[in-house]
Amino acid sequence: MESEGKLRAGIVGLGFAGNLHKESLKNNETISSIAVVEINSDKRLKAAAENLQTFVNVQDLLETRPDILILSVPPILNRELVTAITSSAYRPKALLIEKPLATTLSDAEEIERALNGSDILSMVGFNRSWFPSRV
Repeated sequence: MESEGKLRAGIVGLGFAGNLHKESLKNNETISSIAVVEINSDKRLKAAAENLQTFVNVQDLLETRPDILILSVPPILNRELVTAITSSAYRPKALLIEKPLATTLSDAEEIERALNGSDILSMVGFNRSWFPSRV
């Protein structure tokens, strides 16, 4: 964590949900910096124009030592990314994985094992869980 209690944030994927998270983090006074991973060069250039650190792979982002990390990618990529994150020397303190967690039961179980064997606080983002009709 950076000085004065501010957090460094990372986002992997700047699709619809990733952009919502980015805007929310940009307007959060407890966030000191935002780094993003995006393979699409146009989206990456747009993020850079917003003064965000940009990367094409998660390992480079992890070297910025984010306190919190959001995975907002197609679910088929989550197993590989979670495995890389949990085995990194620079693990975040907290990880939000956008739904769905995985496309197969075996991938979900592997993600669960990797996270249970780490010191990362994690959750899957079910965005409609907090809608008044569901609470």
